[in-house]
Amino acid sequence: DPSLRDVVGRVLPLASHYVTIQSFVDSRAKFEYGLVNHALCAAIREMLKEYLVLIAQLEREFRNSAGRFTLQQLWYHAHLSLRTMGALGALVKSAARATHVEERQDPLNAMAGSELVLPLRAKGGGVLGKLAERMLQLSGDESTRRLYAHLLERASVPYFGMLDAWIRYGEIRDPYDEFMVQERREVLWDAPNLTYWERRYVLRDLAVPAFLEPLKMKILMAGKYLNVMRECGLPIADDVRLAELEQGADLEEGATRAVAKSEVMRALKGVRYLRSIEAAYNHANRTLLQMLLTDHQLHARLRSIKRYFLLDQSDFLTHFLDLAGDELKKPRQEVSLTKLQSLLELVLRTSAVAASDPFKEELRAELSRDRLVDGLLRVIGRTAEGADDDDVTFATNVLGNAAISEAGVSVPMAGIEAFSLDYRVSFPLSLIISRRAITKYQLLFRHLFQVKHVERLLCHVWQEHARGPAWRLRERARWNARVFALRSRMLWFVQQFAFYVCSEVIEPSWNQIERRLKEVTTVEQLMTYHLDYIDTCLKGCMLTNATLLKVGGGVWRYSDACTDVRRTTRRTTR
Repeated sequence: DPSLRDVVGRVLPLASHYVTIQSFVDSRAKFEYGLVNHALCAAIREMLKEYLVLIAQLEREFRNSAGRFTLQQLWYHAHLSLRTMGALGALVKSAARATHVEERQDPLNAMAGSELVLPLRAKGGGVLGKLAERMLQLSGDESTRRLYAHLLERASVPYFGMLDAWIRYGEIRDPYDEFMVQERREVLWDAPNLTYWERRYVLRDLAVPAFLEPLKMKILMAGKYLNVMRECGLPIADDVRLAELEQGADLEEGATRAVAKSEVMRALKGVRYLRSIEAAYNHANRTLLQMLLTDHQLHARLRSIKRYFLLDQSDFLTHFLDLAGDELKKPRQEVSLTKLQSLLELVLRTSAVAASDPFKEELRAELSRDRLVDGLLRVIGRTAEGADDDDVTFATNVLGNAAISEAGVSVPMAGIEAFSLDYRVSFPLSLIISRRAITKYQLLFRHLFQVKHVERLLCHVWQEHARGPAWRLRERARWNARVFALRSRMLWFVQQFAFYVCSEVIEPSWNQIERRLKEVTTVEQLMTYHLDYIDTCLKGCMLTNATLLKVGGGVWRYSDACTDVRRTTRRTTR
């Protein structure tokens, strides 16, 4: 009978949908699929339970009807469940298809052997993203949209529990690698510096649901800051305090406002979560910022670094060169670093500049193993190639390699070329004044130190010219005039260059960062402003242009020229 065949054809998909859904629930209920899949399966299982109750009721009706229960009656009672079961079947097929495609494409699965390695989209935030995507795609079908919204709300409970633990306590409670933030345990604790905090906690991009994408950095930073506060011994806000902060949380900020008004967050009733994110981020951010600026005197630290590394008041350097000049003339390998450190401490104790500086004890003498130009060119080359410019590699490439000439042969380096300063920075200031920042300060200092050294050499040449009797002979008047003119032009150039660097590059940049420090509102802004300040100084001093470094050679080559001039004039006047 065609009519009966048509009715049966409409009823049978219920059975196939049920088998598909039940298979999905059975497989995803395994522990390795994580808490989000478990919550999703629990919600689907409840719907299947309602479906089985309906089937049991229909079977009871069939058995008690004495043959009067027809296929039309079966269809009448079951057709309402067909839409729900069809939507669930489409969802699980889509999820299974995405999982299988990723498993084939993911080389980790082939490498894992018999051990199961799940794609990130098959669990955690990836599942929530898939549910949200399906809900938005079928938003025109109100009943299906409500179904997916219900599943999304139920499946997101464990995920938002992990989110809550992260933004409230800085803890990752994620046994199945489902959360958007992951802790990289292979990054070992050696020092609480910026590198550690950058690498220890990172985003797991495929586990970020699309509806939380605009807030992922806030979520990451909120937990990071809590861990920094805990390491510093600061108290973390309790639940009562956070509840008060949540009441006053502003959801009108750009990214937060967009998320709050999204259809997915409305379906999740997620405004409370957004308030928690905003409150936790703002509290951790304000507390850490206040600690850096007030308790640890960041502004005074930066001024101290500017005083020594950028030669803001360089009378201490003149005194130091008077005392350590003979030692610095030796080859680098023969220079006593202990003696240099002692002389530096002596100068700092007697200098008027350092007398009022409470942080002068953090300054240390250092001898670099690399020429300034070689180090700068190496850094510029690596940056251009897009290499990972992390703290350790950056410092190693600039300060840790032997000096190599263009011919590839090691060239002996004098102590004056290798001399540099170092500055000890404790945690949490090392988050702002990182090893990378100190390395850049060292590059600037060595550049300015060479300028001062060249100026000093030229002044010594003038003293020799003024004292030497051979320079007063009339028969050498024309030759003497040419030498005097050359020396004067060289000295004028060096002094003008030093004036340009200090007055036109460093001081405007310093004034700008001082203004920014008064207006800064987040720790990220503070980090950005500080690095921008150093990079601006490097660029203004022409230390980031490979062409200028290679073609011009820079002011540091004047020291060799001045030494040659002194040596030549001494031989000539004997």
